[in-house]
Amino acid sequence: MVYLGSSLAQAGFELVVHLEKSHVLSAFRQLKVSFDDRCIVEVDLKSLPNGWEAPAIDPVTQILGDAWAAGSESLILKVPSATIYGEFNYLLNPTHPDMTTLKIGPILPFAFDPRIVE
Repeated sequence: MVYLGSSLAQAGFELVVHLEKSHVLSAFRQLKVSFDDRCIVEVDLKSLPNGWEAPAIDPVTQILGDAWAAGSESLILKVPSATIYGEFNYLLNPTHPDMTTLKIGPILPFAFDPRIVE
C-alpha cells in the first residue's frame, strides 16, 4: 500500500502527527503522482463508525482498507483524513492492473520548516 496526500502540505502534516523522532524527517522526499478520477473509489464518511478519527487506530477502518486492497476494486481509495477535517488521503494499490495509468513525476527534495521540527 502506498499512502498519498491530497497536497504536499497534507502529506507533510500526516507525517508530523505520527512523528516520534524529528531526525527522520530529513529522509523524506516529494513525488507528484497523478491519476484519472475514474481510478478512484471514495469511502463514504457516513459509513465510518463514530470515533474513527481518534488517534487510536480503529480496526473497522483497517478491515475496510484491507478488503478494498484484496478486492482490487480500484487503483485508488480516497479516504477522509483523521488529522484535518475536510482533507483527504489516497491509498494506492501497487498491485492493481491500472498501475500503468499513473503519471509519476521525479523524486524531488523535501524539507520541513525548522520551526516545525524543533
